[in-house]
Amino acid sequence: MKKINYRSDFKTRLKLTDHSGTEIGWPGYDWEAFFYTGSRSNAYRVGCMDGTPVNCRRDGDRVMAVFDNHQLGPGRIRADFHSYIPDPDYPDGTQHVVTPLELEIELVAGPGDVPTAADATVPLPVVNGGFVPEEHYTREETERAIAAGAVRAIYGRDFDAGFGNDFNN
Repeated sequence: MKKINYRSDFKTRLKLTDHSGTEIGWPGYDWEAFFYTGSRSNAYRVGCMDGTPVNCRRDGDRVMAVFDNHQLGPGRIRADFHSYIPDPDYPDGTQHVVTPLELEIELVAGPGDVPTAADATVPLPVVNGGFVPEEHYTREETERAIAAGAVRAIYGRDFDAGFGNDFNN
């Protein structure tokens, strides 16, 4: 478990995977994650809605979550990752999937052993057993493919708690 002082700003690089652990890159649909230590009422939001990233940026095929003035208290970091997958079968046109996570990062009152960075792996919904990256299909193309029955959403269930300081993996 990585320890970071709870008053420090820090970054967490998220490796997004399918259910088998294969890295899938930046989601091609809207998503957001709410990170918290005790109560969800003080959660810190990271995400990308309508193409606008909030408290994050692309880092190659990964998401660099930036915790700036996060106001999280001491404790183990947990998150609820929300995926908003276009699907015309739902009245609002979107299937909302929540993936709860428990990260191997603990915010502590004393000095931490990792000053500002840690990695996390996050399993996400995939399409047809493979991910549809944003750079290959527009949201409209993905929605048309789902409406035509060409793709079907399935969901990852495993959580690989692979963490490290090396951002070159």
